[in-house]
Amino acid sequence: MNRFDLFLLLLHYAKKPLSYDQILSLSKELGKPIKYNWLDSEPH
Repeated sequence: MNRFDLFLLLLHYAKKPLSYDQILSLSKELGKPIKYNWLDSEPH
């Protein structure tokens, strides 16, 4: 799974809005850490 798909999956199943820190933490727990600079850019 690529980072964009993981990001969408996290947002889709979140019960409430997620902060940057929560997204970083959850992705790390799932073994596919999303880097802060990736979130701070435009996904293509």
